[in-house]
Amino acid sequence: MAQLIPFRAVHFNPSVVGDDLGDLIAPPYDVVDAVEGKRLLDRHPYNAIRLELTIPAPDDLDGRRYTEAARLWTAWLGTGVLVKDEREGLYLYEHEFNHDGNRLVRTAVVGLLKLAAPAKEERITGPWGATGVIPHEETLSQPKEDRFRLLVCTRGAQFSPIMAVYEDGDGTVSGVLQAVRNSASPDLRAVTEGEVLRVWRITDPDAVERIVRAVAAGPVVIADGHHRCESMKRFAFHIGRPDHCTIMTALVCATDPGVVVLPTHRILSGWPPDAIARILELVGREFAVAGAAPLASVTTLAEAQTWWTRLSPLIRFRDGGTSLVAVMREEAWVLSYPDETAEALRSLDMILEEVGSSLRGISPNPACTVAYTRDAPAGLEGIASGRVQIGFFPPAIPVSDVVSKARQGYLFPRKTTYFQPKVPAGLLMCEGMS
Repeated sequence: MAQLIPFRAVHFNPSVVGDDLGDLIAPPYDVVDAVEGKRLLDRHPYNAIRLELTIPAPDDLDGRRYTEAARLWTAWLGTGVLVKDEREGLYLYEHEFNHDGNRLVRTAVVGLLKLAAPAKEERITGPWGATGVIPHEETLSQPKEDRFRLLVCTRGAQFSPIMAVYEDGDGTVSGVLQAVRNSASPDLRAVTEGEVLRVWRITDPDAVERIVRAVAAGPVVIADGHHRCESMKRFAFHIGRPDHCTIMTALVCATDPGVVVLPTHRILSGWPPDAIARILELVGREFAVAGAAPLASVTTLAEAQTWWTRLSPLIRFRDGGTSLVAVMREEAWVLSYPDETAEALRSLDMILEEVGSSLRGISPNPACTVAYTRDAPAGLEGIASGRVQIGFFPPAIPVSDVVSKARQGYLFPRKTTYFQPKVPAGLLMCEGMS
């Protein structure tokens, strides 16, 4: 049974920073590169990227960025830049955005979701089902270590909610949220780059109780935030308080029309030519290969976008099989796999890991990278320009499949899904539990 707990959120103080928080929020830590991080730092002196810690300094070997985040968190609370709500409650969070030429709104309820912290450190990844919270994707060790170190330095503060999916079969939560929306103007608002975010406090005890009961009626599936969940479980174990293991969560109904799940593409750069040749050899063994038109005519991002509209129909999951596309500068392949998309990605990732491991045996710091992106046209433009050697573009997995398979105990390969837009850092935050 999933347990949603009301809390007193921390947020930027509109009376100090202004009513529009758009310049102060930031994407969560795992989707911001160095260029975007610098842009966010320059946008506002209080931008939440300073707390999320996306950008490590090259010489930051002793973790000064973690202690600096803790210092800023304490300072901003002390000076009133950040304030903590006086009353405990849940929060209605709306995210309005553009997707494929349509204007969509995703609606969520934000509260604290109870996690089961392990009794032994070697069992950080479980148990999950005991609290009705189910993962859907495998994780990586480095992001978990990064988030854990931040939790330790900030004493468990949380700057960005994870996202999870629940079911609202009889519409109870939808009805409560509509009443809240109709009763008052938003309490917090942020406008940034074509997106509008709105937050209402939900403090009426009856409304809170109805939402909590509805969420508890079934398990919830983590959509985005697996690394933060496992880091929080480790932190609860670390401080000896497994019974207080909670994580700030934006809960979205599985049938919400604003739920968008994009595929995560694999973009390779810096690999030696013989390694690329080996990857293609192994791919040819695991997948049925057919030719596709190459990228020779693409020189701009706009042209790459046009090319993507012609290439994307070749990418699909149908009749128990998957078709994805591998694109190089001089040629492109349609790769067919006799199983679902997740298993096709698992096979591909095993090939990349096998070849990458062999390179690591030769050099301790190989230049080869695998980047994960949702932006297919940008990946194609990088390939056409020569900055990228090869890209693998799989189909998206519907949210209904993500939820149903997660409930069956299936773990998708890491970086399979990309729920868009991300729930930002800095809109709603939470003090620590230590």
